[in-house]
Amino acid sequence: MTKLRSFLAFAFLLVACSPVQEDRPFDDDDQPPGSTPWNHDETVTCTTADECGEGEVCADGVCQMARCGEAFESQPPLGQNRYFGTDGELAVISDNTWVDAFEGSNGDYLNSWDLQSVGGLVVDVAGGNLTGLRPHSVAVAVEFSDVVKIKGDTVSELDVGLWPKAIAAGDVDGDGIDELVALADDGTISLCQVDLGTCSGASIPNVTGKDVVVADVDGDGFEEPMFLIDNQGSSQLIVWNTDAAETEQEESFGWSFNFPVVAIGAGKVTGAATAEVVMLEDGGWWGWSDDKLYVFQPASEEFILDQSVNGHTLDVAVGDRNSDDFDEIAILRSDKQIELFSYENSQITSVMTAPVTVGEEAQRISFVDWNGDSASGRLVEGPELVAGDTVPVAALLFPPYPAEVSVGYKSASVFLGSTDSTDESMSDTISLSVGLGISFGAEAFGFKAKVGASISKSTSVTQTFSKSLSVGARYTANSEPELFGRAYAPIVMSCGCYHRYRYQTEDPANLIGGTGQTVDLYVPVGGQTQLWSSLRYNAMAEATGLYPKIEIPSQVGSVDTYPAAPIDLTAQPVVPEDMVFTDIPTFNASDVGYVNFFLSAGESETNAVAESTDFGVNSSFGGGVVSVDASINIGVSQGYSLRIGRSNLFGGGIPPIADDPDTP
Repeated sequence: MTKLRSFLAFAFLLVACSPVQEDRPFDDDDQPPGSTPWNHDETVTCTTADECGEGEVCADGVCQMARCGEAFESQPPLGQNRYFGTDGELAVISDNTWVDAFEGSNGDYLNSWDLQSVGGLVVDVAGGNLTGLRPHSVAVAVEFSDVVKIKGDTVSELDVGLWPKAIAAGDVDGDGIDELVALADDGTISLCQVDLGTCSGASIPNVTGKDVVVADVDGDGFEEPMFLIDNQGSSQLIVWNTDAAETEQEESFGWSFNFPVVAIGAGKVTGAATAEVVMLEDGGWWGWSDDKLYVFQPASEEFILDQSVNGHTLDVAVGDRNSDDFDEIAILRSDKQIELFSYENSQITSVMTAPVTVGEEAQRISFVDWNGDSASGRLVEGPELVAGDTVPVAALLFPPYPAEVSVGYKSASVFLGSTDSTDESMSDTISLSVGLGISFGAEAFGFKAKVGASISKSTSVTQTFSKSLSVGARYTANSEPELFGRAYAPIVMSCGCYHRYRYQTEDPANLIGGTGQTVDLYVPVGGQTQLWSSLRYNAMAEATGLYPKIEIPSQVGSVDTYPAAPIDLTAQPVVPEDMVFTDIPTFNASDVGYVNFFLSAGESETNAVAESTDFGVNSSFGGGVVSVDASINIGVSQGYSLRIGRSNLFGGGIPPIADDPDTP
């Protein structure tokens, strides 16, 4: 086998909504804030929003942080319709003019599609979610015709711009709807979006096209078209990364094999995260010698399994017959027998042989959802804007200084993050990480397990919507004990904003618990951050009973009230494993100049364990408002978590301290 290239000073709360804004020590008229500074009033009861401050709303008789008041945009996370696995049947081309369907479980004949009137021989059949609607579509290619027949609820036609030798279906762009791929005898390719009726072209020059399949062989969430070609007598497999612009992968690559490959299938035979390609080798000797199946894994570039089969095998197909996420291998023999293989105990095992009971001769085989009984979820509601709970992220404690003897500009300062930054990733501050959430309307374990696994697979790799985002801001605050008193600190509060999309199951075969069950997905779309005084925050926390009170353990401008060693907000010593910075520096005050200091998370020794804290899902989606299932692994960070950016700055400053003239 030969590889081929180039074919085509803070306290952090363990409990982060108006537009994000920095704290201003002055009002809009550039005058000191006087007796009504930013969110400092301890009166929080209200009957209307007019009685609350800017960026606040009156909710349940209490002034609270306004949340998610702006417009957001998002895409449905599972599209308009998403299948939860495939319950496939076997489709056989017989007598070149019929497509006959057989039950995947036992080989029983179902019915046939009569294509005698299409004006040519049927050369291939493929099926998939080509329109985004139920049921799955079945497509057939006809000899010497560029028109592909597509059967769903009705029969339609699509001009693919070439005469197909083989066709296949798969989701190459990760949008939940399958594309149709056609390969011509001369190596030209057509990639079609059936739901839009459009096609684009490509080609592999100077080769003979033999077969095509579509599967995700690299685990990136995009399925790749793969082409079996004959290049001057050598069998070659070419992978086309149609997603190369997004994934920055090679656009095309392939392998050359030292045995004759007559047909291919592709799917997750072993149930692994990446698909395998099953190759059918012609054993020769007019059928006296066995043919052979090889299971090739493009991700590792290795043959992982092989199996001898009947020497009169015509075709091979790979697909899921029972929606268990393990694909079976089907072969079609010239004696009109179908044989089915599955992966068991690390080997391929024959599990069924059944006759093709109609027609005189059989030509090709494929897996399709012929009877339309695969389970799916249909979008029925959304997007609906849902505000996550407000949570306190950080208390900004002013550094110790003696207010009575400071000279010049007497205010100490504290800052969080680089206030000059425009970094949208919030890597330079403390941020609230907001993640995708899922809620089930049913409690049946089998339903949750099946649908949760399918959603996990879809959402962990999709590129069509945001699975997580960071909400944060950068702040600078100056102490004003003469105006605000000494027992206060700025409190940073944040919330996440979500779009809720509701899907309802359509499950005629009762594969996942029946039709009519609901699944809600909460897609993070934004968030907001606001700075409050600890006095007003505590008044709001006491009035609502929803938030922990934050008692500031020191007095602004009073050095004697500061502890000799770090303590948390419950006045308990901070244990070493909770310290963000492992080495605490010492700074000396000046009698003539303002002393600034800072620590950078990216430049100092830090404790990685203390840099992230999970809040759980209840805070994320409003506590009891919705029931979010935290047991389902959806491949992303669920709900809220607090993160300290690797380039974050923590700092502040103290004013000059008058020296005693009687001392050196």
